[in-house]
Amino acid sequence: MKLLTTASPVPVLKDFISEPATLPPYAILSHTWEDEEVSFQELMNPIACMHKKGYEKIVKACEQARRDGFKYAWVDTCCVNKEASAELEETINSMFHWYEEAAVCYVFLPWPWGLTFTHADLVPDANGDIDLVSALPKCRWFVRGWTLQELIAPKDVRFYDSNWEYRGNKSDLAGLVESITNIPETVLRKEVDLSTFSAACKMSWASQRTTTRTEDEAYCLVGIFGVEMSFKYGERKKAFTRLQNTILVTSGDLSILCWTDKDMFKPGSGLNAGREYSGALADSPQQFERCAQITTTRQESMYKDVDITPRRIQMRASLAALQLERQFYQPVLNILCTLEGKTVGIFLRKIGDNRYVRWYPALLALFQRESKKSAWGAFYLPVEQLSLPLKLESPFPFHDTDPVLGNRHSALRIASIDVGDTGFRLYRTKVFPQTHWDRHDQIFFSTSEINNSWAVILLDWKLWDMVDGKDVDLRIGIACFNWNLAVQFENYETQVFVFDVSSIDPAAFSAFEFNMDKVWFESASALRRLLAATGFGLEEDQLRSQTTLEVPMYRTTTAVVDVYHGVETRPDLCVHPMTRLYVKVRLAEEGHVRY
Repeated sequence: MKLLTTASPVPVLKDFISEPATLPPYAILSHTWEDEEVSFQELMNPIACMHKKGYEKIVKACEQARRDGFKYAWVDTCCVNKEASAELEETINSMFHWYEEAAVCYVFLPWPWGLTFTHADLVPDANGDIDLVSALPKCRWFVRGWTLQELIAPKDVRFYDSNWEYRGNKSDLAGLVESITNIPETVLRKEVDLSTFSAACKMSWASQRTTTRTEDEAYCLVGIFGVEMSFKYGERKKAFTRLQNTILVTSGDLSILCWTDKDMFKPGSGLNAGREYSGALADSPQQFERCAQITTTRQESMYKDVDITPRRIQMRASLAALQLERQFYQPVLNILCTLEGKTVGIFLRKIGDNRYVRWYPALLALFQRESKKSAWGAFYLPVEQLSLPLKLESPFPFHDTDPVLGNRHSALRIASIDVGDTGFRLYRTKVFPQTHWDRHDQIFFSTSEINNSWAVILLDWKLWDMVDGKDVDLRIGIACFNWNLAVQFENYETQVFVFDVSSIDPAAFSAFEFNMDKVWFESASALRRLLAATGFGLEEDQLRSQTTLEVPMYRTTTAVVDVYHGVETRPDLCVHPMTRLYVKVRLAEEGHVRY
């Protein structure tokens, strides 16, 4: 660490080992950079740079330090050899600590030199007075990225106007500074540790600040989050992506996923479809503007086997299904945070085998924290191994920009269920495999031309028996094979097998459901063996379809279930033609069929 000597009229640099035990007490300067700053190389020849306006700032800072009894001072413009990449990287990674360990930090708020800015700084009036309440919020220093850590890290921060007149310190002005920055007074007064705040909350403190270099919007925050990074000027937005990834890897704080895309809503044009989907990470600190009140719940054991790579997040988790409309549930990832007493989540859309993307990033999902089912109709889905990309990478296999349609090679859905006036009430539907079921669109999908795939739909109805005064159950299953290939290749045929679930005992059926969860999507032969072993009558080598099923209900009444399949074109669901199923239920009584 290079420090300036303050004893002589001309500041001279002296090298120290940057360890707290070996460093002498020093003052440190915080300011906004302007034209004519003095670099490390220029300071080696003071006579040549004395005419520059930045030199006067260095001298004034050293004079103030000398008056306060400090023999050394540090100024970022000239105490770092920015032409030495290793030194620059060490400085950026260490800067928060250097400001934190400084005996005092001088914040210099001058009038901009010959320039007009939206934000001015502290300039006394004719009587030498300044109204801090109105003037301080206008200072450019409060909207620059690098000055955020320079405000938070030091314990003793003193503000000086353009004439180097003292105007107050951080502790005394903490209330006013909090109103300007949204940083709590307890942080400004160093009464709490930064680790007690969520990553999203800390990122919100930077949401109103800007930097000259795009990369610096990330680099200026490494100290705030207590992480280290390599610095690659020229990578532009990738720097902020790497910062968020590093925060996730280091802390596991999922609140970093709490950002919202405020630019998604355009006045007069509704939703911007281009941002209907996104990856897990934000594009800039500005997208954390609404996160000041986000707190983490510290439920470290809720998610297992969390793996964060440079490309994606993978974890074993139970997604919540949040009811947005009648019979419409949207998958939500609980990110272990709270806002206004409610659990915070992000909406997801499935794009592949347990692969998801973020859906409508302008929105956060808020649901009750205490109960399994909230007032919004949220419930938790079975645990799965899910994968979420940090950034979307287009084009996709089947669509240039849409990640949902772009990953669907083929699809299958139940187009309608017709029970006529039979009185049947559908009260439960279960689907397998969950890995290839999209709850949002209510369809099965395949991401490629996979042979030997399958899908099973379990439908449970109830029918009121007026004679006995009780409900009678009708429980059927529909197994489909080759549906993902038959719509495109003539040598494949969709096979449908309807079976009576109530024909076996409950224990055997529970085992059947359990074992279906273990069958891979590409293993239709394994599903056939399971159907045969459970007693549903379909042998592994049977390729026939069984599309009609008769199930005795009560006395002389029989339920007749017919399943038809066909092909439809639904470009909103799949770019290729897709398979559709129609289910029709009738009642037959003594040779007469009632629809």
